[in-house]
Amino acid sequence: YGADVRIMLPMISSLQEIREAKRYVELAKTQLREEKLDFNDTVPVGIMIELPAAVICAEELLAEADFASLGTNDLIQYTLGVDRGNPSVAPLYDECHPAVLRLIRAATKAAQKQDKPISICGEMGGRREMVPFFLGLGINELSMVPMQIPIVKEMIRSLKRSSCQRLTLKLVKSRDSEEVRKLLEQFTEKGAEENVG
Repeated sequence: YGADVRIMLPMISSLQEIREAKRYVELAKTQLREEKLDFNDTVPVGIMIELPAAVICAEELLAEADFASLGTNDLIQYTLGVDRGNPSVAPLYDECHPAVLRLIRAATKAAQKQDKPISICGEMGGRREMVPFFLGLGINELSMVPMQIPIVKEMIRSLKRSSCQRLTLKLVKSRDSEEVRKLLEQFTEKGAEENVG
């Protein structure tokens, strides 16, 4: 029907899960052919990378996928062992934790190595202060709530990718969240032209 339909598989942690899901996609295609219904025979099948296991096995998983999206909300939660819905531990949910940034970088590198598109979804994608980090990694697609679009758009227009790349190298080498926040704050205050030393 002219729609650009793509299939995204959530909570993937193994090759077996992708292969099984793709078998069901092929089964659905067979049924559509038998019913003589029009459909896109080359519908892309992608994966959500939102579990630490998926990041560690990203190269193998992406070999079976057409694209990927990094689900930052769940990735942070499962990496840090924190239930965002539990007020007792919710303050430990930390998107600036160096482990989170390193996992995001690892998944991005795996996708780029195989020339597979990768995007960011989750609250992190709409955070103005995190935009330089994503641009520094070479990520070009961010999902966010509509009200964040003009804010993030303005931020992107003010940045140089080379400055973001230098910042990103510093961020992934940071020892703790406090250091990450300080670097992001300095970068935002000084702007892309002056960025952090």
